[in-house]
Amino acid sequence: MTITPGIHEIGPDQGDLRLHTTCRGAMARMGHDLTLGVDTWRAKLDAGETVDACALRVTADLTTLRVVSSSGGAKPTTEEDHEQIIANAADSLGVATHPQLTYVSTSIGGTWDAGRVDGQLTLHGTTAPQSFDVRADGDAHVLTGTITQSHFGIKPFSAMMGALKLADEVAVEVRVVL
Repeated sequence: MTITPGIHEIGPDQGDLRLHTTCRGAMARMGHDLTLGVDTWRAKLDAGETVDACALRVTADLTTLRVVSSSGGAKPTTEEDHEQIIANAADSLGVATHPQLTYVSTSIGGTWDAGRVDGQLTLHGTTAPQSFDVRADGDAHVLTGTITQSHFGIKPFSAMMGALKLADEVAVEVRVVL
C-alpha cells in the first residue's frame, strides 16, 4: 500500500499506540499481562517518493497512560487496580521528571508493504538506538517492536520481594490509518 508523498500529521484520531506487558517471576501467575494505551501522542511522517526517502518523528505523553485490558492474574482487575497500575507505571518510568517519549528515525527501509524503521528513542532521560518493524494490514499500517526497559535505565516494576515482576521487554504496537 503506497503512502501519498508529503507530510502526514498522525495521532490518536488516526490510530492507537499500545504497550503490552507480561509478568515474570515465581508468582507470575498472580499478576496480570497488560495492554496500556497512550492517549496523547503525535507522529509526523515525511513520506517521500520511495520508502527510504521517508522520515518519522513520534512524541508520546506518558502521563496519559491508561489500562486498555488485562489478562491472567488471581482475580480480574478493577478500576482501583487500574489506577494503581498507572501509578506504578508512572513511578517506574519516572514521568514526574521525564513525561515524554520521543522517537526520531535515522533510516527507513523495505517496501510499502513491509519494512523496518531504525532510529533513536529517548525514554526516561536516556537516548538509545531502537528499531521497529512496519507492515501494511488492510487499510492500516502497523509498527511493532520491543523496548527493553533496562536499556533506558528503567527498573521494571516488581512486588512480593521480586517474586512478581514486570518483564524487562515491553511490546509496542502502533496501528494507524493514513
